[in-house]
Amino acid sequence: MSLTNAVPMNLGNLYTAKGGPPLEHADRIAQSMPTAVGEAFARRNTAKLAEQDAELLAGLKAKGLRTWPGQRDAGTYVLGNS
Repeated sequence: MSLTNAVPMNLGNLYTAKGGPPLEHADRIAQSMPTAVGEAFARRNTAKLAEQDAELLAGLKAKGLRTWPGQRDAGTYVLGNS
């Protein structure tokens, strides 16, 4: 996934200097979602990101690189929250 699309989709305005909550609050918000619910959101976001980055992914595959939507199609979420 590209950072251009992934960061706004996954974090929104949570970790921004302008308009975001204080860092301590952002951390609590980010870590307060139950894992199963977070994984469901991650699967949805990973599918949307694959659509947004279709050209990038096609280019990588054309060059012989493999892509992977992550464990259980949840992008990097499961890797960091298991």
